[in-house]
Formats: sequence, C-alpha cells, structure tokens
Amino acid sequence: MKKFYFLSPFSFIMTLAILFMIGGCQADKNEEKENDEYDGPELMAQFEIERTKDPALGRVPWDQFRIAKLETESARRSAGLAGRINALSWEERGPNTDATGPSNGNTRANAGVTAGRVRSAMVDSLDPAKKTVWVGGVDGGLWKTTDITATPALWTPVTDYLSNIAIAALCQDPRPGFQNIMYFCTGESYFNADAVQGVGVFKSTDGGATWNFLSSTSSYTFGTRILCDYQGNVYLATRGFGLLRSVNGGTS
Repeated sequence: MKKFYFLSPFSFIMTLAILFMIGGCQADKNEEKENDEYDGPELMAQFEIERTKDPALGRVPWDQFRIAKLETESARRSAGLAGRINALSWEERGPNTDATGPSNGNTRANAGVTAGRVRSAMVDSLDPAKKTVWVGGVDGGLWKTTDITATPALWTPVTDYLSNIAIAALCQDPRPGFQNIMYFCTGESYFNADAVQGVGVFKSTDGGATWNFLSSTSSYTFGTRILCDYQGNVYLATRGFGLLRSVNGGTS
C-alpha cells in the first residue's frame, strides 16, 4: 500500500522560504559575475576620455575634433569617390635599397641592401621645413634623409656602429627646447618566424647624431612602441613586460 506524506502549513511555508532564499543567492551570484565582466557606461566613458584627451591640456579637445570632422566630411563630399580613391595612392620614397654603392653612401661589401623591414617613421620636428625624416628597419637600423621630397630621396644609415640595429619604433621629445632628445626601442615583438631580438632602448641627446644605450632597459629585448609626452615622460610597450614608464629620461 502506498503511503502519502503531507506537509503542515508551517512546514510548507518554511520550504518555500528556503527555496526563495536559495534562488535569491543564486541571482546575486549571477549579478556579481555579470558585473565583473561589464564595467558599465561610466567607466567606458572615462576610458574613452583618457584615450582621446590631449596630455598637454589635460582634457579632450572636443572643439578640434568637431572641426576635423566637419573638414573631413566636406573633403569627402567635394572629392567624390574618384577623389577618395586617388587619395589612397602611395608613392615609393625609400629606403628600399642602397645598392648603388659608395656613390650613394653605401660602403658595405658587395653593395649590400640593408634597410630591412621598415616599421617606424618620424618627421624631425627640429627641421622647420619638415623635410628631414627618420625611419627604422627591424633588421636594418636607423636611416635618415634631409629631403623626403627629393626624387630619389638620399638615405644614409645612422646606427651601423651600435650593438643592435633591430629598430622597432622611435620617438622625439615634443617639448620646446628638448626636441634634440630622441629614443628608439629594439627587437621585433610580433612572433614571426624571422623575428630579430633587440637589446633594449637607445637614446640621443644631440638630435640623432650620436646614440647611447640605456642600461635600465637591458631586459626589454622585444620592443613594440616607444612614445614621449609633453611632460617629459617616456612610455615603452614591450612583449613580456607590458607597458612601462620612465619619468627621468630612461634612467629607470
């Protein structure tokens, strides 16, 4: 004979209360997990502000953004589709080769081609005409031309004497009076099979004429990017060590 069990009203109410409590705890856990994965609109807005603000002003230059947007839209409307396509045309400026030989400044054996994979370029702010350009090859060193508008532009190697010429990125101090200070990081950080390892960061205090190794960076052998801001800080992005900052010109 089957037996049937009945809950008293008190037991039934207590059972429902326990079930509600368990469900509420689970909902709280789910909400906490969701909050861990989502920062919310306030933090998103703050991140966007930090990403777009001008370090010199300490704020986002919304007025300049608006002007740039209006000018871009105006240019697009006036140029039309053909104009936009033509705007994407590129002209070879080198240094794709220096195989001409000693007459072109190449004194290497067999007039070897050495520029390598160019991953960084910088217009020298010390040149009022903005014709002096520096480029770095990840296996070819630092190169310079004093007239990027010349055809062909004459490029000369600058760093053949250094312990490492795998240049990943370069930058120049933007502060007036300090633009003679330049940096470049070394090493190829993109995990390609032919990646070249660097030795750290080099610094110039005479406008790129001479370069010295910063011993404080000897562990950062795979550089990705290096930047200077208007407060004199230097930022180095690396593979393996993340993002680093120096407030004393690379001493530490």
